Amino acid sequence: MNKKLILAAGALVFTLILAIPITFFFNKRTNQPNAPQSQQQFALYFQHANALHEKGDYAQAASFYVKAIKTNPEVAQAYYNLGLTLEKLGTPTEALSMYKRALRIDPGYKGPYLHAADIFKKQKNHATALTVVDDYLKRDPQDKQMILLKSSILYDKGDLEKALTLCQELIQKNPSYAQAYIMLGSVYEKMNKIPEEVIAYKKAVELDPANPKAHTALADGYLAQGDYQHWAPEYEWRWRTDAFKKLPNIPLWDGSSLKNKTILLISESGLGDMLQYVRFIPNLKQQGAQVIVLAQKPLTKLFSTLPYIDHVAINGQPIPTADVMTSIMSLPYYFPITQKTVGNTPYIHADQKLVAQWKDQLTSDKNIKIGICWHASPVDAQYGIPQSRRTMTLETIAQLAKTKGVSLYSLQKDWPADELTKYGIKQLSSDFDKTHGAFMDTAAVMKNLDLVITIDTVTAHLAGALNVPVWVMLPVAADVRWMLNRSDTPWYASMKLFRQTKTGDWTSVIQKVRGELEKKVATRHAEKTPTVAA
Repeated sequence: MNKKLILAAGALVFTLILAIPITFFFNKRTNQPNAPQSQQQFALYFQHANALHEKGDYAQAASFYVKAIKTNPEVAQAYYNLGLTLEKLGTPTEALSMYKRALRIDPGYKGPYLHAADIFKKQKNHATALTVVDDYLKRDPQDKQMILLKSSILYDKGDLEKALTLCQELIQKNPSYAQAYIMLGSVYEKMNKIPEEVIAYKKAVELDPANPKAHTALADGYLAQGDYQHWAPEYEWRWRTDAFKKLPNIPLWDGSSLKNKTILLISESGLGDMLQYVRFIPNLKQQGAQVIVLAQKPLTKLFSTLPYIDHVAINGQPIPTADVMTSIMSLPYYFPITQKTVGNTPYIHADQKLVAQWKDQLTSDKNIKIGICWHASPVDAQYGIPQSRRTMTLETIAQLAKTKGVSLYSLQKDWPADELTKYGIKQLSSDFDKTHGAFMDTAAVMKNLDLVITIDTVTAHLAGALNVPVWVMLPVAADVRWMLNRSDTPWYASMKLFRQTKTGDWTSVIQKVRGELEKKVATRHAEKTPTVAA
């Protein structure tokens, strides 16, 4: 459902709610709602609303829940179901109102507590979320579902030790509770305790072998270990999750022959993931396939230059016809990889005319030329590491400008020129990546730089795919693809990793980077200094 439709539906439902007489929520049984005719009418409205909700017609479902409530305002489940529907419509505030009304009728009803706490959790209102959970636990201190939610809230809040303790206590009392092991694995992952994470997820799979969430969580653990052989098949379980319910009406590829067939590759994650996985497409061409890639709009121009892609379609536009389809991130399942074979870079090449143009503009700068990126896109945040954990201030990264013999060039789009000038950072042209298409100038500029220094964002993947030297600065709990305790990565031969040791501390990372940069400057100086004969 698009944003405009959500807003319109939400407004409609809110209007319907306001149409319910206020006395329905507070008066006692003055209208005799239990009369046979009233009961029958309520049942018809309520059942129809449930059917509409099941079909995904949430706006209509909400309107019939309201009709049911007007017929009988004393059924807690009607308010609860309306709240669930309002959540689907993207109106959590109104949903909370319905959960509160359900609890006025039935103070012990667990569902409204669970969903109200989850809404507060999503809003980062952890204190209120914990209060809601604790209120219910006073009624039932051993409720495992509510204890699990409390652990999840503590995890989200960053209280990892408390979350871990709660998980361990929950498992001790409920040793067959698979969901608790999934939560335990998540806590271990955030603590960078990968072996323990994998053990927990394996136990979850053992207890609930049909649970796709357990399998995909285990896949993350294997990926963090660099165990691509076991990662790929576990990762395929994501096709059974809710995220893949709405797919194009095209058969899924099963690995069979693609000779004289067209395959559609869908995107499912961020721009960086697309750049990381596009390397596997030549395998499809070797099988004789015509390859269509369904990509985010910013990638269309760059991808259209790649010889192994026949057509680039844009997400959100009509889906091209194809014989079969799969996700670009499923290709390692069909074409197995190892740490030794995955880093086949470069597999993206900059436009040579643009490379020459930027060479003319940058050639007069005799310093070590470094492109920098310090601020993650909010768009990519929905797919992985939160934006706040992949972003540092301009002032922090500008410390690199104090290194003698280097020039910093901003690869950040549309950053205020006066701020860059203040810190001695050079700005590329105002039409950078606009005239020729997104990432086209970026790729060409990178080929004229000595080094790229960036946080974990699409810039890092583009530099790696181009085989340009790139230093990537990572948060403490980095994405699992970067593994643990390594300064290199199998994915990109030209990449070096610099890791935080304390959450939020980018200053020490910059100090490490600057130390390495000074060594690079010294090496350059030594190479250029002529040897004097004795």
